[in-house]
Amino acid sequence: LVAEGVKTFSASRNPGKLPDLPELHGLRIDLTDLAAVSAWTKDFIEEHGVPDLLINNAGHGAFFEWDQFPVEEIARQLDLMLHAPAERTAQIVDDRINITTSDLS
Repeated sequence: LVAEGVKTFSASRNPGKLPDLPELHGLRIDLTDLAAVSAWTKDFIEEHGVPDLLINNAGHGAFFEWDQFPVEEIARQLDLMLHAPAERTAQIVDDRINITTSDLS
């Protein structure tokens, strides 16, 4: 997308690790903090508008034997890879549905 000149935002814990490209804008977010995810998404929409495309690519490795997997880590994994993307998507879809075709020109 960036190579095609599309204004692109990348949200992560470490946006400073992104390459320095003119159409790539790094934004900081901790996807394990669900309250912060909701507020971040609302603020993003207010500042930049409703995104045309959302790609969720969150991930984090945690490697344990199943019988030794800490419950807290299971919750963290679910927040990061399921709950946070679902929360952001739901907020964006709600706003996207309210856009009329005249707003898209």
